[in-house]
Formats: sequence, structure tokens, C-alpha cells
Amino acid sequence: MMKMYRCRICGETFLGSEAPSHCPFCGAHRELFVDTSEYPEDINAVDLTEVERNDLMETIELELSNTRFYLPWPPTATT
Repeated sequence: MMKMYRCRICGETFLGSEAPSHCPFCGAHRELFVDTSEYPEDINAVDLTEVERNDLMETIELELSNTRFYLPWPPTATT
């Protein structure tokens, strides 16, 4: 019978008859997988301080400004 499991470290979901030996995304061990019904919905509900919020916004802006790094390079012209 197939079940949904969720990694308590990264939140990755996994569908299978049993939890994987390691999370395919972050590598967490099997004991850190729980049935999705046991995964707390408010796990990401955090209150950020003003300093933390500003740091987070600066980080997001930096990542957004570096999107060219993630795009494929244009083809090289051959002459």
C-alpha cells in the first residue's frame, strides 16, 4: 500500500510503500520521515525580528539579481 511520507528536515514529500532510507533531497535518515498526517502544518510559522527580516530580504534580492547565473549560457558563434 502506498503512503505519503514527509521529511522533517526539508519538507520533501515521498510516495512509497515505506519511507526511503535517506531523503532524496537533503539526505536525512529514514527516522526523520513521518506520515504526512503527523507533519505539523505550522512548522514554518516563525516570527522574524526586524533584523532577520531585513537580512532575508537582502538575501532574496541578491539571489534575484544573480538569476543570469542559473540561466543557460547562449550558444557560442562559430566562424
